[in-house]
This record gives sequence, C-alpha cells and structure tokens, in this order.
Amino acid sequence: MNAPDPAAGPVVIDGAGPTGLVLANLLGGYGIAVDVLEAGDELLDYPRAVGVDDESMRVFQAAGVVDAVLPHTGPDHAMRFLGMNGRPIAEIAPGQGPYGWSRRNSFIQPLVDRELLRGLDRFPHVRVHFGQLCTGFEQDAAEVRVHATGLEGARTWHGAYLVGADGGRSAVRKALGVPFTGATESTRWLVVDIGGDPLGTPNVWVGCDPRRPYVSIQLPHGVRRIELMMHDGEDQATADDPERLRALLRPFVPDSGRLDVIRARVYTH
Repeated sequence: MNAPDPAAGPVVIDGAGPTGLVLANLLGGYGIAVDVLEAGDELLDYPRAVGVDDESMRVFQAAGVVDAVLPHTGPDHAMRFLGMNGRPIAEIAPGQGPYGWSRRNSFIQPLVDRELLRGLDRFPHVRVHFGQLCTGFEQDAAEVRVHATGLEGARTWHGAYLVGADGGRSAVRKALGVPFTGATESTRWLVVDIGGDPLGTPNVWVGCDPRRPYVSIQLPHGVRRIELMMHDGEDQATADDPERLRALLRPFVPDSGRLDVIRARVYTH
C-alpha cells in the first residue's frame, strides 16, 4: 500500500454504490486520500444488478478485492431466450475467457457492495460518510468545494477533484450540464430475490411472452432472481403485499406460498 500523498488529493466521491466504492479502493491503493459521501444511512439492500463481465472482474482484481468478491459470483453464465411456446429461440453463451476471467458472471450486488466497503478498511486515508446528501458544489483553480447536508446539519467538503458516482439521476452530472442521452419505452418491472432456489435451473432464462415478459436467473448462495413486467394497476404496493406477490410469482415458481422472499422491488426502466 502506498503512503498517502497530500498533493494528489483528497478526492471527493459522491455515491457509495459499486462505482464509487471500486474507485475509492483503487485510489486508496495508490495512496490518495478519499472522502466518499453517501446520501443513505447505509448501503442499499435492493435487488439490483446480477451480472458482471470479465473486465469488471479484472477491475476487482486490480483493486485488491477479487478474493472477497469471488464467493458472491458465478462464472460462465449463459443467457437463453424462450418463445411463447417455451422453446429456445436465441442464446448468448459465455465463450472463452481470454483475459483470465469468464466473460459473463452472475453476482449478488448487495453482497459485493459490502465487500467493496469492507475493502476500504485497508486504507486509513479513505473515509466513507453515510447520511451526506450532496446539495451542490463550486470549484476554482485551487479546489472543489462540495456542499452536503446530514443529520448534523450542513457541511462543506474540500477536495482536488469531485467524482459523481451518484447513479443514473446523478445530481453532479446535471449540475455540470452533462446530458444523459438516449431514450427507451418506459416499463415497470417487479424484481424479486428468493432464497433456497425453488427451481435449481442454471443460467439466465428470458421469457419473450408478450402477455408478461419475464426473466429467471440462478444466482450464487442458492438465490433465484425473478423479474416480471408489471401491468397497469400493479405497483410497489403489489410487491409489498405477500399474497399479491405470491400470486404474481405462481406461474413461474412451484409452491409460491412457501417462498423465502429476500427482497422485492418495482423499478421503472
């Protein structure tokens, strides 16, 4: 580990998601002081991303956290697309691993995020501050000043750089006037993680059924991810109601009344 270099930082990172935490680990390894600001009081435990490629595994390796991350991943994750009749119509196979890692890997993001956070314990010059909502910033030739609010009131953080790792709705990106180009038809999906995998089938299965498109994914630690497109009148309240949730899952998993639901959330894409 390199000694901290005051002339190289500190760097202020807004957001303790995977991007912010990986960057903090990389910078910490180079001896650069880092302050990570996270609006939430703790890491999110939502059902989130489920796949990483070989380049991401190489980044984990470079950050010195790959051994901690590996138990929460699964290699060679194929994706198969099924038509309305349940027959395969297309496949994305992992293929070779020329960079030392499988091209397609499953993972459980909340568990990997925890390992990334734990990895920062190696660096006394890297600090994570929860409950700090970034409200604005300004910069001059000398520094950038980041303003945040928390339970103890307003505070200003000083750094040589500010990195916006605060997600798709990034306040930092918007303040800089950087556009988020592209458009897609907005749809709502129910995303559910289930313990004690009730199916046991490997890989990713994408059901191309216009009546209700779905995705079924085998994840590490015996977790099954089910994703369902939501219809009109179905929302987060549907996911929060155990009976309504099990009714939605019934066509896709056996004995939905006995499921161990770890987390369930509706996302708008």
